[in-house]
Amino acid sequence: MLYLPPQLVAAVASDVHEGAAQELEFTDPVISERAHARRFESAYDALASRSVDAEDAQERLIQLLAGFLRVKPHSSRHPPEAWTRAKARIDDDPAAHVTLAELAHEAGLSRFQLLRRFVSGTGLTPHAYIVQRRMDTARAMIACGESFAAVAITCGFADQSHFNRLFVRRYGLTPGAYARAMR
Repeated sequence: MLYLPPQLVAAVASDVHEGAAQELEFTDPVISERAHARRFESAYDALASRSVDAEDAQERLIQLLAGFLRVKPHSSRHPPEAWTRAKARIDDDPAAHVTLAELAHEAGLSRFQLLRRFVSGTGLTPHAYIVQRRMDTARAMIACGESFAAVAITCGFADQSHFNRLFVRRYGLTPGAYARAMR
């Protein structure tokens, strides 16, 4: 069970409904649709875990709440390519710490609109895309013989152990094993 502050739910609802005032009430306390249940499990796991990045947890929570707020698929107020400005910002410096709110501002979209359009355009959430770009850079640095600590710092990971955990989760082997395989 999740207990969310009303102001948090109101902020997400404002994003989802593009700033329009909404009366919110969750009329069905039991999730019966599988898609909603999967989004709930994903959001709950992210919010309850200390190992999940805060931006990832926020994206999962927005996706969960948006599923209950019944939003029309696309707004015509913004061009469909607006999300590409956020993608370009990530591509320019994948190691930079950037929040979903900052990316949404860059694109001129709400956080929810950006999240939905980014997933539609790339198949990944902005956070997952950032991690993917960081891992691409990390693999190239490892192949050039850089130290793992330098790779972790340069690529924007919190520390070397954070980098190692994500590397193993993504590629199924440690950075050291990857480096040996590249020789």
